[in-house]
Amino acid sequence: MTISVAHRIVSSQQHLYVPATEPPHGPVVTHNERWADISNYTGPLTEQGCADLKAAGFVGIISQAITGLDGNTYTRQQLEMARQCDLRLAGYMWCFPGASELGVRYRLEMFDGYELEMLALDLEQQGTHVIDVERDLALCDPYWRGKTWVYSGKWFFDQQGWSHLDLWADRPLWDSDYDGEPDVDVGFVPYGGWTQRAMKQYRGTSTIGVVDQIDLNVRRGE
Repeated sequence: MTISVAHRIVSSQQHLYVPATEPPHGPVVTHNERWADISNYTGPLTEQGCADLKAAGFVGIISQAITGLDGNTYTRQQLEMARQCDLRLAGYMWCFPGASELGVRYRLEMFDGYELEMLALDLEQQGTHVIDVERDLALCDPYWRGKTWVYSGKWFFDQQGWSHLDLWADRPLWDSDYDGEPDVDVGFVPYGGWTQRAMKQYRGTSTIGVVDQIDLNVRRGE
């Protein structure tokens, strides 16, 4: 398994769980500011890639904490490059059905040392149960020391039979809605107890300059 030098490889016997610092207040969030979410599919982030994102009006990246099927992880490399290039940082975690607490903590450790403006739990995998979501949120909240956001879409909540429930409506919603409209308010249909979204993923797999395999988002202002 190849991991960034900055990332500590920890065995199950020596596992350390280091909560992040208090979430920074950060800069004032402007309405419809643009963020790119990236993952292992994006690969390493380069200076040119960061320059291309900034030139296109993006203010930050949302990096997934994940080790790919090939055994590689780019999470920390992406965060470090973005930080060096003065892009703002956020992160997200995939909610895996039946995941172990140790596995969730291991992925959270990929964010160690980075001040994230937001941390989101990604809900979109078939077979996910409420207990899976609650397990991960119970670990993510104390790590980030704030309310973890929920990433999902009405299509998934409909499929799960959750749309009429308000299970996590007290948390900010990062909503998947590929209408191509970079406006957080346009086209929102309430579900899951949410009456508005904090962030909208308005376009799926995209390319900005030399950066491939990213999704495009706009964030609600303060």
